[in-house]
Amino acid sequence: VEPFTPPYMNSITKYKCLRFMDWSATNGQNIADWADRTTPNDFSQSRARSRSAAVLSITDMSTAGGDELFSMTKWAAKVVTASPHGFSTGQTVSFAGTNASVTMAHSATCTHGPYGFDEGLENALVHVLDATTFLVQYGVRYDNCFAQSANLSSFTGSNHGTVTVTVDSGASLELAAQMVAMTEAADGWFNVPFLANDDYVTQMASLLKAHMPPDRKIYVEYSNEVWNYGFPQWSMSWQMAQLHGHNNSFNSNGAEQWWNVKRSREIHKILDTV
Repeated sequence: VEPFTPPYMNSITKYKCLRFMDWSATNGQNIADWADRTTPNDFSQSRARSRSAAVLSITDMSTAGGDELFSMTKWAAKVVTASPHGFSTGQTVSFAGTNASVTMAHSATCTHGPYGFDEGLENALVHVLDATTFLVQYGVRYDNCFAQSANLSSFTGSNHGTVTVTVDSGASLELAAQMVAMTEAADGWFNVPFLANDDYVTQMASLLKAHMPPDRKIYVEYSNEVWNYGFPQWSMSWQMAQLHGHNNSFNSNGAEQWWNVKRSREIHKILDTV
């Protein structure tokens, strides 16, 4: 049974190139490992995957000067898990049952209100240190608004809860390539996830090469509009640049673009070898 109906295929015959940006859930995507991707055999092409680890401890690191990934705020907490967490640097995680909270005082000069601050550990960016340890950010600068102080409250009780990463890679690449093949002459435009590691890029390129018609072009883009501050990958670009030693000022279009050029170049070098 063909996965796409004739009326649908007839509706896209006029297009010369099919772009799979939304198909792949590109914006704000949290996937880093090839094993987490959606496959054609999954029961749903739009389900999210998650994995969790029990939290042993959370330690406030703000007095230690934070972390280079979080130099925008200097507020970070060190989290130790009971078993390997399987997270990747740059992913966002959520906490449950940790009995930990964050209190912050906002700058009086902030004109956009407090909504620009993450005042908890929900959807927090991580910097992985080892298999069971990572740093997590709290307190975020937003449009020249700063928090004056921050404090990670101590645990209460014995339940340290869990930490979870959730990834959504959209629909499978195999089906995307099949859609292209079912057209008469359309090319394919695919987006590499922002956090995709080198193995992911290699596997993605190999799959597309194997499944795309040999007479069609394959266009590859790193994430989507990484220059656009309306998307999460824009601020993530700045933070990844900081982690890799680029200390240009925030929102200068220097650090962000440095990272995007660096990673795009690395990706295309991998593509050249496949």
